[in-house]
Amino acid sequence: MRFIHISDTHIGYRAYNASDPKTGRNQREVDIERAFRQAVDRILDICPDFVLHSGDLFHTVRPSNRAIGFAMEEISRITGAGIPFMVIAGNHSAPKMRETGSVFRIISKIEGVRAFYREKYETAEIGDVLIHALPHVHGGERFKDELVKMLPNRDYGYNIAMLHSGVEGLRAFRYSTGEANEDLMGMHEIGDGFDYIAFGHYHEFTGLSERAYYSGATERLSFNDVGQKKGFIEVIIEPFTVKFHELRIRPMLDLEPINAKGKSAPQIMEEIERRMDTDTDGAIVRLLIREISPTEYRNLDIRRIRAMSAGALHFEIDTRMSSGTAADISMVTLQSMARDFEDFIRRTSIEGLEKERIIEMGREYLSRAAED
Repeated sequence: MRFIHISDTHIGYRAYNASDPKTGRNQREVDIERAFRQAVDRILDICPDFVLHSGDLFHTVRPSNRAIGFAMEEISRITGAGIPFMVIAGNHSAPKMRETGSVFRIISKIEGVRAFYREKYETAEIGDVLIHALPHVHGGERFKDELVKMLPNRDYGYNIAMLHSGVEGLRAFRYSTGEANEDLMGMHEIGDGFDYIAFGHYHEFTGLSERAYYSGATERLSFNDVGQKKGFIEVIIEPFTVKFHELRIRPMLDLEPINAKGKSAPQIMEEIERRMDTDTDGAIVRLLIREISPTEYRNLDIRRIRAMSAGALHFEIDTRMSSGTAADISMVTLQSMARDFEDFIRRTSIEGLEKERIIEMGREYLSRAAED
């Protein structure tokens, strides 16, 4: 038996101000779609027995018509080839209020698709395989109540679990901030005896045990993903084999940080030039400058920096002010404000509005202010 484990495709994700030259649409939204289409192409080449999507098919609770249409077209390519497609709702696509409704009611209308989104444990059969599905559940106790129900059924030849959750002990979830209302569990809380456990939520391909994996995301969504390969997993149960299929995606670079303590603006500019002496064409790039004083920040040649980074899809300088700097609101860096604004929006629960669009607009306004 051979199947595909894919997750965190985040269709509809938007970021930055760059537009795709062919369509005029947000470039990152197009990148996300290209990665998913590339994955579907490979899945069709592999021709597995079924596909498991372990959450966050969409980036928002209310994806655009364009995002819904794209997802339906690509999933229909899979099911049209006679390959069943199972998907659970992740934390990004699970509405808090029932009256919001779920986009998965639409997705489940595709023949060959089974969507699990009702915040409870459910099962589905594929021949001699029993799929145990637990979508995102709002409220930690409710999630744990459903999790204990997830037990293998020995009446079936194979038992496979899929869920969207953080795992205690994994470095990324050491300090849970509650961002996006993530579920959190320990590996000891899931029943023994599953032939495979398909996890979603963590964006890096990671093995949790011999038969439990995060497939990771299909594209990079933040600088936390720098250096990570993105793709999906091909699983063969007998003999048990896991193969990671890497996708070709846009490069993301985190340049070597600069310690600006005691340095003048011209000296910092020299450091920036050395960091920029690399191939940034088409890439998403960040440069961290630590211990910079407000005065030296104001004296940086912003126009020169923009010229050096012109080939990048997106370039940002993340500045950290020197400790002990006198509080002067006029000297607060706009880049720091952009970072704080983005962190605030991501932590805040917002219904009916697209967070990425709000973040994009905020960055644009702050960028205009910097130029002025």
